[in-house]
Amino acid sequence: MRKDLTFLFVPLWFALDALAVALAVLLAYHVRFTLGWPPPEESHAIDVYYRLGLLLTAAYVGIMVLNGLYRTQRHVPSEEYFLKIIAAVALGTIVAVGISTFFWREGFVYSRLLLGYAVVLSTFFLTFERVAFSLIRGRLHQRNMGTVRTVIVGHGAGSEFVHDHLRRLPQLGYEVVGILDDNPDDNALRLNYPLLGRLDLLPNVIREHDVKEVIITLPELNSKDLLHILDLCPTENVRIRVHPDLFQFLVSTVQVDEISGLPLLTVKEPRLAAWHRVAKRTMDVLVAAFTLVALSGPLLVVALLIRIDSAGPTFFIQERVGRDGKAFPIIKFRTMVDNNSGKDGRDWTVVDDPRRTRIGKFLRRFSIDELPNLINVLLGHMSLVGPRAEQPQYVRQFSVEIPRYMERHREKAGMTGWAQVNGLRGDVPIDQRTQYDLYYIENWSIFFDVRILLRTIIAVFKDPAY
Repeated sequence: MRKDLTFLFVPLWFALDALAVALAVLLAYHVRFTLGWPPPEESHAIDVYYRLGLLLTAAYVGIMVLNGLYRTQRHVPSEEYFLKIIAAVALGTIVAVGISTFFWREGFVYSRLLLGYAVVLSTFFLTFERVAFSLIRGRLHQRNMGTVRTVIVGHGAGSEFVHDHLRRLPQLGYEVVGILDDNPDDNALRLNYPLLGRLDLLPNVIREHDVKEVIITLPELNSKDLLHILDLCPTENVRIRVHPDLFQFLVSTVQVDEISGLPLLTVKEPRLAAWHRVAKRTMDVLVAAFTLVALSGPLLVVALLIRIDSAGPTFFIQERVGRDGKAFPIIKFRTMVDNNSGKDGRDWTVVDDPRRTRIGKFLRRFSIDELPNLINVLLGHMSLVGPRAEQPQYVRQFSVEIPRYMERHREKAGMTGWAQVNGLRGDVPIDQRTQYDLYYIENWSIFFDVRILLRTIIAVFKDPAY
């Protein structure tokens, strides 16, 4: 069972996806004509919808193939499945209806409401099936079944970050057998993986431990070093991955341009284009306004409970730094005893913090205390998604210590962000968080924002805050 099980996944996915679509069409028929919701003007026989089911299945599966949903990645987030399935179902429905209309124009006319039911149910069933499959796969990996034996090349900050990530997410299915490094530092013993020797031993380690993946974390890796490692690896059945350090990340932002034949290196500016900002601001306003209206009742109840639970104001207002280094007052529900923040020499929260109020424990656990940030979003201080808003004293400190740190302030701070949904919350290295923030800005899209928002909702229940 230690062998990689990915060769089983693709045919199983095909079968489960086809079954999910068929079940969706069948259930849609019964909702429309058996349950009669709403009452139909005429009844249709079920056999005339077999062709529709086949067309939808073929179209959905075909689009999902093009969308990369049959690639056997080690782990795909649930929200990515959901968004890709929505796209596949939407486009697949258009294709199926188009083919049916073109080739069978004089044939039977399908119920449009039934088709709508089938689309919604297909999206639900396909997403549920993929997420359930991913969870089962993760459980198997946690029991060391179907894992991929991996060796880490290099030791330092990069290997520590990879180590922490793989330890925190055993469902990814990586079984690290050890680390190879020509010059391991004194901190190597902090990791749970054994030091297997120098880099030249890589071929022997691959053979003896049946290694299938090599993760390179050497600092300041250059092309010569990478070619040397590739020469050491067998040409078959070994995947090479590279984790970039901060320097390599900065170099990746350089692009080659030319001015009338003059080649120049241009550092890409991590700033959204004007139309990107318009699209992002439009989504911010619509989502924030709708959420505040929809949750106005519960938010009033929370405000009342805060006043009843302990003396002090309902809201906690603190100065934070936003776009272009401008300060703004961030608004949250108060979750601690009034005026107690910072009395013991700290102004951040720790596990089981005694300063929290009774209602504050619940609010912080499910991040309800941050919902008033939506007011900041409407006022234009913040965005739904963006870099974390820090206090001015920390910004001054980090701007001196971390390269390119202030570039993350070229865009609005966010209620949530790419760093937060990847587990970089609380007391984590700020240079790692900066990498994620700059990556988000340079790769922004509406799709990316929606994906982060969905992951945030999942994280609220899966990994509650303190």
